[in-house]
Amino acid sequence: MMLRQRGLRLTTLSIFVSAVFLTNACAIKRAANLPGKKDLSVLNAGTPRAHVVAELGTPIYTGEKDGSKTDMFKFKKGISGPAKFGRVLFHTAADLFTLFLWEALGTPLESVGGGKDLKAEVMYDDEERVKYHQILNN
Repeated sequence: MMLRQRGLRLTTLSIFVSAVFLTNACAIKRAANLPGKKDLSVLNAGTPRAHVVAELGTPIYTGEKDGSKTDMFKFKKGISGPAKFGRVLFHTAADLFTLFLWEALGTPLESVGGGKDLKAEVMYDDEERVKYHQILNN
């Protein structure tokens, strides 16, 4: 009888652990998929435009301002690797501790906590190297 109860508990635990890995843990998934922290040093004077685009992505606007080629970028500032790992670890522990009730609060928190939206205006010289930049908050 004792072995049967122990086997039933083990089966229940196995099903629970499987459910943990098979369910779509949204807060964990969102935390893991947050963008990495952007290297804003590419905005320093003299950096080639190609390096700026490689780091910040395709500009939302490219044109001319005051006689200089100008790009406008919109991007998430992102978070560092250790901070991302900490968030994933926290959501995992909270999910297990609350039997996934944490998802009701964790998922919306991750939706708004994914890093600050920034805009950057970058002006280039004749050799398409950064001449001036300005960070704008959204």
